[in-house]
Amino acid sequence: MLGVIGLILKIILYIILGILGVVLLLLSLVLFVPLRYLVNVNKMDDLEVRGKVSWLFGLIRFYFDVLEGNTYKVKVLIFTVKSSEKDIEDADKKTKTVKKTKKRKKTKMTKSAKTDRSKTKASIISDSNRTVIKEDAKEDAKDSINEARKEDVAKKVMHTGSNADKQPHKDPKTDFDNKSISKKQIDQKEKASESTKDKDKTNQGSLIESIKNSYNNIKSIWQDDAYKGVVKFVLGNVFKLLKSIKPRKIRADIVFGTGDPATTGYIIGGISVFYGITDGHIVVIPDFLEKTFSGTIMVKGRVFLFVLLYYGIRTYLDKRVRMVIKKFS
Repeated sequence: MLGVIGLILKIILYIILGILGVVLLLLSLVLFVPLRYLVNVNKMDDLEVRGKVSWLFGLIRFYFDVLEGNTYKVKVLIFTVKSSEKDIEDADKKTKTVKKTKKRKKTKMTKSAKTDRSKTKASIISDSNRTVIKEDAKEDAKDSINEARKEDVAKKVMHTGSNADKQPHKDPKTDFDNKSISKKQIDQKEKASESTKDKDKTNQGSLIESIKNSYNNIKSIWQDDAYKGVVKFVLGNVFKLLKSIKPRKIRADIVFGTGDPATTGYIIGGISVFYGITDGHIVVIPDFLEKTFSGTIMVKGRVFLFVLLYYGIRTYLDKRVRMVIKKFS
């Protein structure tokens, strides 16, 4: 019995160790396998920018092309997971389905309208007999109402002479009051426009004050002895991170000309200082006669995710950096 329990425990331990091993392997692959990038820029008549980003030994690949309608493609092994062509196809399918649903609704509406018309025709025929009887009764009622109205009009004509003397005359003060009301409305509009202008000025002033306050805070941090080391520490980490991300290979063949031989000569003199750093990978050919700019540039490099995580965690865990974040937040 104890031997069986021991075997079961061993199997469970082996399974746990296997799962942990798989998790560690995946983490090491994600962190320590570099993300490689390659960018080709070609400028002849039009600007062409094409690139490729690969990860996990080329299992995951991302292609992009800026000139041909900003196309892109994401591939995992052989399968295309996402691409600009697929997005266009999906959008076309959606539009087609919407059109089909609209057509179905229209057909349903027309069928229902036809059935309603047939029902209304039957009801009109059945109600036509009733309306004939009702119209006769209405005509008799109209005659009696017209006679009563004629008697009322005659009575009103008799009393118009007596009421004409009692009507009040227009007061000239009313015209003055109306003019004063219109002036008041104009003054109110002018005040509203002035208030909006004042609000705009206050908003601009608050924006300028916020910029000034942020500048003063940065200045105080820069001058304070407690925070002087923070700037150096953060900038040092940023430069190290950029150094790890920078391209490993740069090749360029550029032909340029400004149209003025003197200026092209000055520019070539400035560029020639950096020829020793580039090791002949960047070639610049001047054109002293025409104003042109053409050539090809190739940039190749890699990015390690563990380097990004390392410098990010290192900067965040520093006490001085946290103090600065709390001060600004």
